[in-house]
Amino acid sequence: MLSLWLIAIVGTVPFTLISYTDGLWGETASVSEGINAIVFILFWFISSAYMGYNQKKYFLKFSLIYFTYLILSSLLGFINALFGLAIIAILLAAPFTGLGYFITTDANLIIWGSVATLVIVAIGYYGGTYFSEKVKRVSVKEMSN
Repeated sequence: MLSLWLIAIVGTVPFTLISYTDGLWGETASVSEGINAIVFILFWFISSAYMGYNQKKYFLKFSLIYFTYLILSSLLGFINALFGLAIIAILLAAPFTGLGYFITTDANLIIWGSVATLVIVAIGYYGGTYFSEKVKRVSVKEMSN
């Protein structure tokens, strides 16, 4: 369980700091913010593939809770229902603002970025699990020959 929080912290804090130091929200996203967003999403994809390969089922549940929290608290923040939760979500999801460099839309990049990353995490996890099963099958075949 500690590894999940470590991945969440390492996978979020540096990218959030880069997002905040590179520019202010509301400004046009810069190239470095765009790269930061892509590296952030790749970090989560690689982490999920690794955890899937090692059959860490709790990682997928953790990711589902983590990104669902970001989505719901962002939505609630927009309707001013639970402003404190929205502030935490904005801090955690700051790297998604860099997607504005690649995507010109009025849609909320935190919500769509969280949804996209959740899908990417699931693909990475199940891809890692699939690859793990393939390696096991090849190993069993080699041992039987």
